[in-house]
Amino acid sequence: MHRAARPSCLSLILVASVFAPSAAAQTPEPRAPHPPFVGLVNGHHEGAEVYVACPGPARGQTTHPLQHQTLAVAPIAAGGGFTGEAATRVVARFLDDKSVGVVFTTYGTTQPVPTSITVPCEGKGVVRFAPRPRSSTSTPDFVGVTYVNVAA
Repeated sequence: MHRAARPSCLSLILVASVFAPSAAAQTPEPRAPHPPFVGLVNGHHEGAEVYVACPGPARGQTTHPLQHQTLAVAPIAAGGGFTGEAATRVVARFLDDKSVGVVFTTYGTTQPVPTSITVPCEGKGVVRFAPRPRSSTSTPDFVGVTYVNVAA
């Protein structure tokens, strides 16, 4: 009976390691006005993947993101988005379903990817990390994502 449980435990460990945030998203730091920043999806600014599960043919279908995935905002020296003069927070939204905004008031903290939104079962998407309130000097950051169907 114990031998049958081991493969399941190993699978859980492997799956959990896929969704672990990067070191850039692990140290909380207050979000100060004016600095440039990048958005992170599952710890990545480039090559980010969002995991979904769509049984059967996935083409043209939609679903919800799987649990245990993260969004974060990290400061950088240059590039990415810019908080501008007025921003006190950064709000992340999936452009495939803008119904849920994830609010960040500090750098280095993670928030869960909302599982209530609807996204494609496969293909590409974008997450916008927008400074709020907006100002003439603020600029959002955009993270391209690939939707990966783990049930395929």
